[in-house]
Amino acid sequence: MKNLLAIRRRRPHSSHVVTPPREPYVAPPRVPDAALHALQRLRYDVYCLEQRFVDAARCTDGRESDEYDPHAIHFAAATETGEVVATLRLVLDSPLGFPLERHAPTLLDDRPRGERARTGEVSRLIIAPRYRSATIREPLILFGLFRHLYEESWRLGLDYLVAAMESKLSRLLRRLGFPFLAVGGPISYFGEVIPYGATLASMRPGYRRIIAYQRSWVGGGRPPFRYFRVSSERLAAARLGQRRDCA
Repeated sequence: MKNLLAIRRRRPHSSHVVTPPREPYVAPPRVPDAALHALQRLRYDVYCLEQRFVDAARCTDGRESDEYDPHAIHFAAATETGEVVATLRLVLDSPLGFPLERHAPTLLDDRPRGERARTGEVSRLIIAPRYRSATIREPLILFGLFRHLYEESWRLGLDYLVAAMESKLSRLLRRLGFPFLAVGGPISYFGEVIPYGATLASMRPGYRRIIAYQRSWVGGGRPPFRYFRVSSERLAAARLGQRRDCA
């Protein structure tokens, strides 16, 4: 989540149920790998070619991926023509642990071992270059991505999310109602960033704000972006019995 802005910018009680407005959430292509490959190509363009965080020579197929992708749920925003213009992923606990723990080994020491299954890491937040300035002015793409991130986290029973980001991105997310708080000092992780954490409960006001905002324009024209999520078949099968409807 490094440089997004430098170069652009107890679970709820049933009485607080929010009915989301109808927003296009696109079923990915019939071949799941096609959807995953599309967002990995965007990651390659930004992380390998533009920012040079990852050696392009390691990505001979023009896609940036790592060993955590099979343990993650991937979200993407696409235009009406199907071009993927933004993405992020939600990495779930696995025998690999979380990517951030490689750079901040004590990050989750304060959380009981049994709570790791209710923890997720937000990473690979990327916006295509030509959409970054507009996102700073009016973060429609972030609204959509974080709406679906919240809903999926809730459905999976997660209650705590961690992420590595620059402080200016954390301030933007806080203004949107997603109050990530620093949980450590600066680390080197695709540049200098800070580890942050946030409870899902603290994100609830931001989610409600996004729903209210989207409801204000749904029906007044076609939304500019459509969203989809994709995960490995193995992960989807493992999590199927744990899903629940979002309140």
